[in-house]
Amino acid sequence: MIFTQKTRYKMLGLVRNYEYDSDKRALGDEPAASRLTTYLRPTAFTSTLPMSQHTLKQGESLHHLALHYYNDARLWWFIADYNDGQVEFAEGDTILLPPTVEVDGY
Repeated sequence: MIFTQKTRYKMLGLVRNYEYDSDKRALGDEPAASRLTTYLRPTAFTSTLPMSQHTLKQGESLHHLALHYYNDARLWWFIADYNDGQVEFAEGDTILLPPTVEVDGY
């Protein structure tokens, strides 16, 4: 799995957990096993900056909005996080858009 700088998993707290045999813990010893572990994180964010709103039109998704507002569809999760982690919306729903400055600062 490859994680880029602009990925939701960066904020999950992904940590590689290495397991060593009890007799092989010297510098340079290879781990017996390793696994990727995540730590829980909140998925609802707020901002001290002014937030924009967008009323969804037919066929729009968080990916479309992220591409339109942030020039990167992979940043859809920012919008979800600023809307209490909600990922499914209906036509006509008004959603909050995080400030571009916060998204770009990530």
